[in-house]
Amino acid sequence: MGAIALLTNLALLNIKASASNGDLVRVAGTGQRGIADGRFDSAQFTMGWAIETDSLGNVFVGDGSAVRKITPDGQVTTIAGSSTPGFTDGTGPTARFDGARGLAVDQTGNVFVADARNHAIRKITPAGVVTTVAGNGAAGAVDGRRAEAQFNEPTDIALDATNNVIVADSQNRLIRKIDARGNVATLAGPAGFTTPVSLAIDTKGNIFVADFDGALNPSRIAKITPAGDVSTLAGPQTSQAYFLPFNVEVDAQENVIVADTYNNRILSITQSGAITVLAGGPLAGYRDNKTSNAKFHGPEGLASGPNGELFVMDGQKPLAPGSETPILWKI
Repeated sequence: MGAIALLTNLALLNIKASASNGDLVRVAGTGQRGIADGRFDSAQFTMGWAIETDSLGNVFVGDGSAVRKITPDGQVTTIAGSSTPGFTDGTGPTARFDGARGLAVDQTGNVFVADARNHAIRKITPAGVVTTVAGNGAAGAVDGRRAEAQFNEPTDIALDATNNVIVADSQNRLIRKIDARGNVATLAGPAGFTTPVSLAIDTKGNIFVADFDGALNPSRIAKITPAGDVSTLAGPQTSQAYFLPFNVEVDAQENVIVADTYNNRILSITQSGAITVLAGGPLAGYRDNKTSNAKFHGPEGLASGPNGELFVMDGQKPLAPGSETPILWKI
């Protein structure tokens, strides 16, 4: 395969080998914005915030008012929701979302969704049945049982070792927990947080939070220990300049991977705070060859694959003058 991977099934099948050589490979998306299922080279997306993988190598995408799935052979389908926003439980296209943002997938294939503008956490079963885990559609900051609890624009979620759902409740400046019975409790905040937009959990139970302070202000990556102690892992200003992060992920080596969105780059941070630029740089652009030359335009979604690969959803990639569309890449 050449330095620039073409959109072919061969390219998808050879992604792992390509990644080992430092290539950045386009997985799915076209030059047009929309919700269109089909082959990876004809499928369309509208948003690029949230992606997640399962153990089988499927990639799930939170696409505004729908949740999409990309299989390892490059087929894109909508598993729940549609182009019509709303707040309705149901099956497949009858369900409604409004701002499907953060995603998490459990060991049995259930997909959990932070439904931001509905102020709720939803669940999609492998059969496509959508139910509301917690939240009642009203913005608020209320702990308690699932139907009584309230959130204010939850933007990301993660599952801990016992399948509790951990929530970045962005506008409340809180980190919340939903247990298996649907009880909601506050783990941290609001003191010390500005806007916790994304989170990830390592194998020791530490929670890493992208605490975003706007496009013009330096932000940070916070760390919450299992004991509830909050500290700063990196930022707001470092040798790599300002953090402007929208998403975090933890890789197999326990490094914290950061979508430094407004700086158009992907960073890796060790547990001791050492920072490496994996791909991209401050100048926005479009280039899908070696990661050392890669250019992004507002990378947002991040997910680690089952074989150590890294997926990046570049949310504002211009493929033609006046055209902006999410593109899914694999490093």
